[in-house]
Amino acid sequence: MQRLSRLITVKAPVHSVETAPGAPVAPEQLPGYQRQVSEKLKAELRNSTVALLAATKRPDGSMPDRWGKQCTAVMVKVPGYQSPLAVTAAHCFSQETGSEFGLLNIPTGHKALDFIKGDTSWYGLGDSSNEYLASQNLQPLAMIEGISIGRHKDMALLKIADRVASSIPPNHGRSLAEIPAIEYRGMSQRPLPGERVTLAGVTAIPIPDAAPPAPTNRNKLVQVNDGVYLGRIKLPEAGGDFNQLDLVAVPNTHGAEDDPCYWGASGSMAITAGGQLLGPLSLISNPNYYQSSDRIFDRELRLLIRDDLHLKVNNHAYPTICGFSVMPKMTDLQADLAAFGDFAPSRTSTPTNYRGVSHLYKVGEHGLISES
Repeated sequence: MQRLSRLITVKAPVHSVETAPGAPVAPEQLPGYQRQVSEKLKAELRNSTVALLAATKRPDGSMPDRWGKQCTAVMVKVPGYQSPLAVTAAHCFSQETGSEFGLLNIPTGHKALDFIKGDTSWYGLGDSSNEYLASQNLQPLAMIEGISIGRHKDMALLKIADRVASSIPPNHGRSLAEIPAIEYRGMSQRPLPGERVTLAGVTAIPIPDAAPPAPTNRNKLVQVNDGVYLGRIKLPEAGGDFNQLDLVAVPNTHGAEDDPCYWGASGSMAITAGGQLLGPLSLISNPNYYQSSDRIFDRELRLLIRDDLHLKVNNHAYPTICGFSVMPKMTDLQADLAAFGDFAPSRTSTPTNYRGVSHLYKVGEHGLISES
């Protein structure tokens, strides 16, 4: 199962795209706070959210018997493109790319590559609205036949096979044809700071005191919650570039059970009151999870939000902060679409790290780990 992972420089110079003057204000004081997400938009996002499944490839190439949940994905409809597509996070395919953090140094001459030919795993989709997702005998309802990942963005575009997977149990939930695709809305206009946001992720909840070979996590159905759009920040990337993330603060997340960005939600998306899609999900921060270093990271991230976005985001009122990759515009998405069939050799990428003047911390399955 893929974890949310990202290297973040705790005291590195992080910059917002726009810096507002004045003293820091609370999210509820922002101009867009009164804009609510409609029930129609919430239903669109929830119904199009699916589970990304994975299984280890057998030496003879035959289909495996056992599958596990890897991440979250969202079915999308791209104008002018006929095949079914889904979006998820690139770091969900670290075994194929060699980059745990989803940011790839694609070879010169390519804007994106197709990583479906990796020799480690098969990938498929599961219905996130059906109790079968919690089964120990998962089988996909559809297979992935293309994984397009571009340069320096934690996003993967998935091509879904027209054929269904074999050996689908009768209680697997909706068929592929019954799962609606939400219209792909590339980032055409920045959401209004304070604008309400709905998030939907398929999370995995730890089972206390579980010992292998018993399952150590329990897959939940799609978890939906509302948050507040804070703004966009730039994180320094190796080589002098920057990676942009849209940040959303989520109230009332008292634990993993009600957190739409918890472990397993990597690749999920959010939708704003104005109908703008955010995602895929690349980062989570919550001071209540894991270990003491998590609280250090959360404090430093909130200080950066205060200094760069001029916002005071209280960790009691807003325990979770989620970071979403900025979705490419439609014109930029064409390179990802064109990459299907342009297969990458194994492990083409060089892992990309964020570096700065202090320690590095990684948000992972076991919390924030110092990388100094």
